[in-house]
Amino acid sequence: MRVTPIALVCVLAACTTADHAPADTVAAAIPDTAAAAASQFITAHGFGPLALGMTTADAGKVTNGALTVPSPSAPDQCEYAKWETAPNGVMVMFVGGVLKRVDVMQPGTPTVEGLEVGQTAARADSLYGAKATRQPHKYEAGEYLIVKPLAPQDSLQRLVVELTGGKVARFRIGLFPEVEWVEGCA
Repeated sequence: MRVTPIALVCVLAACTTADHAPADTVAAAIPDTAAAAASQFITAHGFGPLALGMTTADAGKVTNGALTVPSPSAPDQCEYAKWETAPNGVMVMFVGGVLKRVDVMQPGTPTVEGLEVGQTAARADSLYGAKATRQPHKYEAGEYLIVKPLAPQDSLQRLVVELTGGKVARFRIGLFPEVEWVEGCA
C-alpha cells in the first residue's frame, strides 16, 4: 500500500492536533460526576447550587433540569425531589414548592466543617458540641445534636445530627420547623 504525501500530512496533522489539545479542554469534555460530588459540601445555606428557601423552579434551573419536584397540590405539601445526579444518600425536601432541608443518609457528603455520616459522636461533639443542644432520639437509643443558628443572621437554620451507637447515623441541614421533623415528609 502506497501512502501519498497529502494523506501523510493529513494523518500527521490530525495526530498533532489531538496530541496537543489543552488538558483542561479534554478534561472539561469528560464529565467526572464522582469528582464533582466529592467537591460539594453541606453548608449552612444548602448544598452545591441548591440554597435553602429556593423554589422548585429555581432548583430545577441550577441543576440543569436534573432535579424535579411534583407541583404541590396544597400550600404545605411536603415532597422529596427526584434528583438523578445527587450523590448517594443525599435527599432534598421541598414544602409548598420551597427548599426546606437537605438530608444526608450515607458517607461521602460532608458538612463544610468536615462532619460525615459514619464518623464518631466525639467528632460531632468536637465540631459542634459547644453550639449544640441535645435531645433524646425518638426511635433509637441515641440522641439528636441540634446546632442553631448556624449563621447568626439566620435564626431559623439548623443542623440536626442523629447519633446512634456512638456514630453519626445521618444529618440534615434546613429551616425550622421542617429540619426538626423526625419522619421527614411522613
